[in-house]
Amino acid sequence: MKATDFRPEHFEKGRNFNRADFDAYVRASADLTRTLYTKYLPCVLGGVIVGALLSKVIGGFVGNVLALICIFGGLILGGVFNARAAKSVNEIAQRMGITRNDVAQARRHLKNGTVAWSDDQSS
Repeated sequence: MKATDFRPEHFEKGRNFNRADFDAYVRASADLTRTLYTKYLPCVLGGVIVGALLSKVIGGFVGNVLALICIFGGLILGGVFNARAAKSVNEIAQRMGITRNDVAQARRHLKNGTVAWSDDQSS
């Protein structure tokens, strides 16, 4: 299930969404997912690889401490990239009035193949 599968119909307040804002929200959510795979995980993996190499090359207590520093450095650097992408999603969601509960409910609607509202209902 991808963020690009979301439609305004999956959200309770979807009728009131500005289409441009909703499209920006979907794009930002997709970018956040892409950032996980293209920036966060490579940073973590790079930290683990460099840490393992330092541990083997230097060895001993110092090598193990440097390995831990590299691993945590990879986690922190990846987290910085991920936080930047998440900030964009959060800003757009806040502007549209979407909460985490709304997203969870929209995911349930998407998973079940249902919608929160349909055009033939009157408000």
